[in-house]
Amino acid sequence: MRWQADDDPDARIRKAWVTLHTRGAIGEGLGAGVVVADGFLLTCAHVINAALGRPKLAAAEPTSRDMLEVAVSFPGLGSERHAVELAGWLAPRLDGEQWWDGDLALLKFSMGASDITPVPVRETSGRRLSTWYAHGAPRSLVDVYIQASMGPWYILDPGYAPLKILPGHSGAPLWDRERGCVTGLVVSTEPDNLRSYAIRASEMMKLLATAGAFPTLAAEMSDPRMRVRRGELITALDVLSERKLQRCAERLGRVLNLPWFPPTCADLVDAAMYHTRGMPTLLSTLTAHGAVAQQVRDVAARLGPVHILTPDEYEDLIGLLGPAAHLEVRAAARRAVPHFTLPVANVPLGTLIEDLEDRRSEPGVVPPVIQVIEEVAAARQENGDALREWSQRTSDRLGVSPEAMQQCRWSAKSRATARTSQPVLRVWLWVSTATEIPRRVAVG
Repeated sequence: MRWQADDDPDARIRKAWVTLHTRGAIGEGLGAGVVVADGFLLTCAHVINAALGRPKLAAAEPTSRDMLEVAVSFPGLGSERHAVELAGWLAPRLDGEQWWDGDLALLKFSMGASDITPVPVRETSGRRLSTWYAHGAPRSLVDVYIQASMGPWYILDPGYAPLKILPGHSGAPLWDRERGCVTGLVVSTEPDNLRSYAIRASEMMKLLATAGAFPTLAAEMSDPRMRVRRGELITALDVLSERKLQRCAERLGRVLNLPWFPPTCADLVDAAMYHTRGMPTLLSTLTAHGAVAQQVRDVAARLGPVHILTPDEYEDLIGLLGPAAHLEVRAAARRAVPHFTLPVANVPLGTLIEDLEDRRSEPGVVPPVIQVIEEVAAARQENGDALREWSQRTSDRLGVSPEAMQQCRWSAKSRATARTSQPVLRVWLWVSTATEIPRRVAVG
């Protein structure tokens, strides 16, 4: 059955959808995959192991002879199955009860069908994503929410509809419908609850780059305003010389740990827009170009909720706060920005920081996340100076008004002093003016 994809926001992912099979076996498939470059698709290594009848965590790279037992179909085109070759292997490794370091397989296929089109693979700021079962049928859609990052993994919770991620979802792409790109592959689920895990786009791109198959397609933006913002960013950067753009691209690529340096102005903008911390990193590369940086900052302010910290700033902050700072940060947020609604109490510290980052503030005004960190610093007996140094460096890069920072810091210290000062007991004494009542004596 072919999909009728007219006006379908998921048309691109449907054309790139892949189902994995054991050659000759009957059924809906063992897992999914996605076409990410011309002639190349990605799936999970443990799906290949399952197709070969091996233990799912087998680390040995399958041979060419082994791969004769693996077949793929493209549901968007029909049920016909096709042979594949192994082009890249990143085996899963069990560390305690967790999977680490990969679980990816890059497969090469030969097919001239024009309806099979690759999709972009990008880190994005989107948190509500969609995925489908192995066969990719529309009714198998499951929506998920990225709760937090954990090394190369995303921790996923159910989205609006609490539907389960099942074993057949392995290798299924996480589809960012709004930004038109894949930002991860579903890998595993916990047996006793609805939580699941996916490998991040950055890990997928590393394997693609190693094999020389990195996709060059730009993501299609469904939001016309985002397309306008993209054009404005390209125009703002276009005034820089080719050499200056190259330096910005190299620095952005290194900081974001990209497997390539964006070669053009448009590629540089796309890399910044589709990475969770891309825009603050782009701004950090423009510190020597004041006018251009201001134009980029103005456009970024109209992109909607985006993270404002670079990867280094974020990691430094998490380290300075320490792993047990969740309740401390929540209490500081209630004091510093009490009108904001905080997420549920049991989210990880990183998620709480990211939620505060997303809060909007006017240009020059202290962002809420900085207000909260100043509140934590003022209340701490130790390490407060290091947190204040962090917030000063970050606010300087963000272009926050020095007067606003001074007021923010004074307010935080005043509240901390009021909480820790010894209480003062005031007793007011008045002179009594009452006339003594005459004593009454009984007469017998």
